[in-house]
Amino acid sequence: MTHKNARPFGMWDSIQFLRKYLIKYKTSFIMFFLGWFLQGVLQVVLPLLFGILIDEMVYYKDVDTFMKISLLIFVLTVFLSILYFMIYAFHNHITNRYAFDIKIDLFSHLLSLETHNVEDAKAGDLINTLKSYTTQCVYLVTRNIIYNVYQAIFISFFVACIFMIHIQLGLLVMAFAPLSVYLTLKSGKKIRKFSDRERVAYGDYVGWLFEMLNRIKDIRLLNAEKRVQRTFATKHKELFYLSVRKKFFSLNLMNGVEFLNLCLQLTLFGVGAYLTIQGKMTIGLLTVVFIFFKEIKEAIIAVNGYYVDLQDRLSAVKYIKDFKELTVEPNEEKPDLKVTDGVIVFDHMDFTHKGRKEIFKGLTLNINAGERVALVGKSGSGKTTLVNMIVGFLIPEEGRVLIDGQDLAQVSLNSIRQKVGIVQQNVLIFDGTIRENIQLGNLKATEEQLIMACEKTGIAKMISKLPNGLDTVIGSNGMNLSGGQKQLIAITRVYLKDPAIILLDEATSALDKDTEHIVHEAWDDIFQNKTVIVISHKISSIMHCSRTVLLEEGRIVEDGETHQLLHGSRRFQDLFSLDSAV
Repeated sequence: MTHKNARPFGMWDSIQFLRKYLIKYKTSFIMFFLGWFLQGVLQVVLPLLFGILIDEMVYYKDVDTFMKISLLIFVLTVFLSILYFMIYAFHNHITNRYAFDIKIDLFSHLLSLETHNVEDAKAGDLINTLKSYTTQCVYLVTRNIIYNVYQAIFISFFVACIFMIHIQLGLLVMAFAPLSVYLTLKSGKKIRKFSDRERVAYGDYVGWLFEMLNRIKDIRLLNAEKRVQRTFATKHKELFYLSVRKKFFSLNLMNGVEFLNLCLQLTLFGVGAYLTIQGKMTIGLLTVVFIFFKEIKEAIIAVNGYYVDLQDRLSAVKYIKDFKELTVEPNEEKPDLKVTDGVIVFDHMDFTHKGRKEIFKGLTLNINAGERVALVGKSGSGKTTLVNMIVGFLIPEEGRVLIDGQDLAQVSLNSIRQKVGIVQQNVLIFDGTIRENIQLGNLKATEEQLIMACEKTGIAKMISKLPNGLDTVIGSNGMNLSGGQKQLIAITRVYLKDPAIILLDEATSALDKDTEHIVHEAWDDIFQNKTVIVISHKISSIMHCSRTVLLEEGRIVEDGETHQLLHGSRRFQDLFSLDSAV
């Protein structure tokens, strides 16, 4: 998902990318900056008042002025505390809204990605993108832009004040600044390199972990616990190594800056003490210089720390930018697909998988209205690719896919998916009730339609045995259901949708014989007057189709009535005898 750029992705690139999100909250971010600015002004004023306070007591013995200044310092300190609370409460509010907008935009983009981009994406990267990287975008704005601009202004102001108090002390402070900048920039490049590697490794780890957690039973059945544990340890060692290396350079940077600050502090104390002894500076002014220097030191350390964090944030924003540049399904205005008969035609079609492996070359196949056709063949023969073309996930490079004479490339994708229903081997089950999962097929279905659909597909018997019937909660990914029950929910969902064309891609693969028998008996009612395409490796499902098309390496090698192929086709017999033997 990365692209090779002529130059590294930097701060300006991030601002350009995030600009459309920033504009919406422009006023809020300006107010946030002004609040910080006011806080900074108070942090300048308070040390000056404190210096005057000391001089009034040490040199002038003016108790009345001392008390007035003390009261003013107390009031300003309370106001500063309230302001600080308000700034960060406001900060949390706008950053949460800002991050929410980015997450919504990214999730919407994810749902509209072209099929090959979804297949290529790693689950770990997607989870990190939506959960963590969006937050980094917020911090880049609030901490690396607004806060650093604020710090730069006040570091300059503090240095200017020191110059005004005594030019020699100002020159001394300025002499150390270039060294700090040099250390920061030098270490930053190495930190960025390890941040990029750590992000990739962590995304890979989260995706792998997510897969393992969903396959714990399979791991136990295969006695693969030790191997998985070794892989877990290996991935953690890699993450540990990258984290240590990144922190090593971060600590080197921070220690280097701290050492420079210590040298400057000792020098400043020595020169300041000498000037005070010589009578060229009051104790109050010297105290102000020390306080200003403390503010400068803390600001430089904070800026350096945020610069280290910036390397992580630039990597996150770069990943989000690359993700947003992935191609999506076309969304231009197109007429809706109108299905009257359900005739499907693959017309002299060429298709190459991801531009590398040729799947089809001049393939032509006609499926008549109301026909029930089985697509069979070994894995990789092109069966599922044909199904994906019917629902608009894939587009042929040459030729056309037609439904009732309409080229699918020339009609809207939403209308295709409204008119075509599909049940796949892996069923989408949400954490909710059975009712909610079935109604995904038709959110406007009445209670009567819902109950009739359950009865037609044979799932009503299973539902009647549950304590809460249709309102039984089935858990995340249908964890409380068997594989066969999940398939029945998917088939019921499609029946409730009532599409003109139905695609069954290994839809009965997880059903036991009794459940499969119930589904097969209901097929005559379920698929009446509908065009049905069945992909299955089970002969029992294939025999319920009137016609079978056998594919080998993207070519149609057999096409005829299923019963005739069963008795007269050697290829057909070999295909299913191998399946039975296995």
